[in-house]
Amino acid sequence: MAETIQGFVEKLQDDGVKAGQKAAEQIKTEAQRKAEQTIEAANAQAQKIIEKAESQAESVYNKSQTELKLAIRDAVLKLHHTIAKSISKVLVKPVEDTLSNTEFLATILQDIIVQYADGDSKGKTEIDINVSDKQSTKLTELVLKKLKESDKSDDVSLNFHTILQKAGFEYKLSGATVEVTQDSIVQLLTELVSPRLRELLSQDMQKEE
Repeated sequence: MAETIQGFVEKLQDDGVKAGQKAAEQIKTEAQRKAEQTIEAANAQAQKIIEKAESQAESVYNKSQTELKLAIRDAVLKLHHTIAKSISKVLVKPVEDTLSNTEFLATILQDIIVQYADGDSKGKTEIDINVSDKQSTKLTELVLKKLKESDKSDDVSLNFHTILQKAGFEYKLSGATVEVTQDSIVQLLTELVSPRLRELLSQDMQKEE
């Protein structure tokens, strides 16, 4: 009987140990499963944070690049404008000096008048010429003198008007007006230079990109 009780006790003990081991194993397995789930969730959250940070960084970078390009463009345009203004200022004085030379203007006018007279087959050519009051008398005398020397004085009818404020002249023929003044010449010369400047500046910008 004693052996039976002892065996029963031993069996209970053995079953209890096994049950405890099984429970411990289940607890361990469940803990590992939950730990893995926690790690996976943490990794997923971390990945989302990284992706969001990378997206924001790329957005900030693209925005800064765009702003930088716009700033460079504005700086280049401002530089181009400044250079164009500087060129204009550089041209003003020599152009003004040239147009203040009445002898030079008279020669130019004579050439223009002779060309129109030679090309007009309808008879006497009538030309209205606007000059400055300061140059009017001398310029008129010189032009008429030069026309007589070229035997074209009888082919044209000249009407001089003192309405210009600066040196130079305008002439009107067949309803069209051609301006040869300081402003018009400086503008023309500046426009001739500006395309080249724009080309050089454009090349520099392309190199920087």
